[in-house]
Amino acid sequence: MVATATTSRAALSDLDEARGTARLLAVVKVQVHGGPDGGGEGGQPESRRSGVLADLTRDGDTWKVSAVQEAGS
Repeated sequence: MVATATTSRAALSDLDEARGTARLLAVVKVQVHGGPDGGGEGGQPESRRSGVLADLTRDGDTWKVSAVQEAGS
């Protein structure tokens, strides 16, 4: 099984430059391949949209993801 995700939309919901923290909201489209005939359960790739929350932490000049969770969980 292989899953690929693409970002549809993303925005910062919180930014604290002094502390070096931020929160990102994103909508991603996830497509799953790998069931019978290389697709999902019925042979076709399965696709769904999902909301994601990511906490970011600044490390020098780079922002890194420190935590990820599905929105609403």
